[in-house]
Amino acid sequence: DLRKLKAGEWLLASVRKPRNVKHHRKWMALLQVCFPHQDMWPTFDSFRKAIQVALGHGEVIEAKDGRKYIEAASISFAKMDQTAFEEFYERGVKLVLEKILPGVSRADLNAQVHEILEGRKEAA
Repeated sequence: DLRKLKAGEWLLASVRKPRNVKHHRKWMALLQVCFPHQDMWPTFDSFRKAIQVALGHGEVIEAKDGRKYIEAASISFAKMDQTAFEEFYERGVKLVLEKILPGVSRADLNAQVHEILEGRKEAA
């Protein structure tokens, strides 16, 4: 409650650019475009996590036996603000165009993503 603050009292504040839910949906649509064009990951969720790790968004986990694994880190709204998510998304598009869908243009990829997003509107 700001009324309880005393004049001259120091405060510490955190400023974040709130996440855009439409941009998050765009990320998921991008992954949906790509998923059918790979055969390494059997489920969408395992594919999504692998892409996040490939983008360097993971954390090292040590198992009880001492072996270390990289696990996808959270991209939740609380863990990543919009500025960080925009950078993450752009790295994801670059990865997709270079490794998963080489030869596809950014414009064609964007069109497929928007087609999925438009389909969601109609289904709602």
